[in-house]
Amino acid sequence: MKCLFIINPYSGKGKSITLCESLKARIKEIPISCIFTYTEYAQHATALALQASKQGVDVVVVLGGDGTLHEAANGLLQNPDNRTALSVCPVGTGNDFAAAYQLRGQVDSLINRLCHPKYSWQDVIELQDAFGWRTYCVSMCGIGFDAFIAREANIKKKSGRRGKLIYLTAALRAIRRYRPVNIQFHYNGINRTETMLSMALGIHKTNGGGLMQCPHAVPDDGFIAVTLIRPLTLPDVLQALPKLFTGKLHTHKKVEVFQTKMITLESAVTVPVETDGEDAGILPVKAIILPGALRVMI
Repeated sequence: MKCLFIINPYSGKGKSITLCESLKARIKEIPISCIFTYTEYAQHATALALQASKQGVDVVVVLGGDGTLHEAANGLLQNPDNRTALSVCPVGTGNDFAAAYQLRGQVDSLINRLCHPKYSWQDVIELQDAFGWRTYCVSMCGIGFDAFIAREANIKKKSGRRGKLIYLTAALRAIRRYRPVNIQFHYNGINRTETMLSMALGIHKTNGGGLMQCPHAVPDDGFIAVTLIRPLTLPDVLQALPKLFTGKLHTHKKVEVFQTKMITLESAVTVPVETDGEDAGILPVKAIILPGALRVMI
């Protein structure tokens, strides 16, 4: 087996570096050809993964969080002939992709996966903007409130701050500043206009480190799971929060869920978009499901 390890040295406040050194000491015990590479700039993981895919590497393993994994996945998906699998040893803040497959951020767990590899093919959401730019979502895409939080948190990350606290402060800032917007969207032959706080498009069930915003998502059913959240009052928020942790958000009166293979969204005002926690521009966008597009080592 040929394996490329992509390490984000900033993930987990440097925990990824310690994990990598422990892995190097242990990896000699198993018959695997390994290359260890540290990311040096934004989108570096994308370039590394794309190159690995073209060179026929069997698996790319990310030592980092959802952001680094998102970049690596996009690199693999840029190769239309990709057969390279993706995996992660999670040391980030949210780690929602890893949680979907119960992947642990421990050397022993990773060694066991490498020695006894199992694979799964999951769906991917392709996002296209009005200018033809494309990106891929492998966990969840947020539109509106969620994207505002992600953008605020990413600004803090660029200044060197890490940890769950930046997401809490970003959420508090969003509550004060972000206002619901009108959007127009088309799916399953239906045209609609709604005032919404947030919309999530999911392959996996959770975002934000375990918040079950798309509890109806199944990673290999060939559908985008959509959760629409209408404007919430303070009592609504207090009622909805526990449901985010129990998978019952869809039972709230201000929440609607449905499935689709494609959805287009636009608005007359600026509405931010994020995918897997990374900035993905603004509306309008078209989201299309790509069934079984990503091979994952689990």
